[in-house]
Amino acid sequence: MTKANLRKKNPELVRAQLIESAIELAHPRGLSTVGVEAVSKASGVTHGALFHHFLKKQTLIDVVFQQLLEQFAEKLHAKMSLDPEPYGRFTRAYLELVIADQSELGAQALWMSTITDP
Repeated sequence: MTKANLRKKNPELVRAQLIESAIELAHPRGLSTVGVEAVSKASGVTHGALFHHFLKKQTLIDVVFQQLLEQFAEKLHAKMSLDPEPYGRFTRAYLELVIADQSELGAQALWMSTITDP
């Protein structure tokens, strides 16, 4: 049995894989460069399966961007809670995440998209 056959019974897994594939593909040049065919292929699903979860490409991009923003907000709040000095806490945490912590694909895709996408 193939991976695709096993995933048919788990739509949440398919949706998560589509989002993760879009993030990985957005890494070099931003979310606007992500194509439906590339996401489908990277996820191991058909175009129809992609469009079953996301009605159009823009919906997928919006969900990916929202997820990246939510992850960033969680990390930002976590960093802020570790800082004992209230004054400037947000700025220090924000700069550390944006500038110093660029090792994650999601972070890179998010910031590349804020630069390249209107």
